[in-house]
Amino acid sequence: MSQKGTVTGKWANGKNKIGCRLPLIEFEDGNNVIAYCPALDLSRYGPTAAEAERSFKVTLSEYFRYTMNKGTLAEDLKKLGWKIKKSLDKKPVPLFIIKNNLRTMGLTIDDLQDYLNPKKQK
Repeated sequence: MSQKGTVTGKWANGKNKIGCRLPLIEFEDGNNVIAYCPALDLSRYGPTAAEAERSFKVTLSEYFRYTMNKGTLAEDLKKLGWKIKKSLDKKPVPLFIIKNNLRTMGLTIDDLQDYLNPKKQK
């Protein structure tokens, strides 16, 4: 028996946050079920699929906790063949803050739109 699925989770360590959805392969080995994640080369086992998944989630959490605390997560992922991109998760600035800042500078939303989308001068 071999079954493919995914494991998802979110972990946080202070300002650092990780969300993931990774492939998980489960297969029987003797009296145990193995849960293996090829993307991280991590595995755990248990007497049932549910126990193997629970055990795997603990291992995955510990993996992220350890590598985040040591500052080695990106290096470890690169060794596993991952390509690391710079964080793109900058939070958007609420519109009321933009409007307030423009008002302070004596500008309007229309001024900002004209600046961002200049029309060709004739």
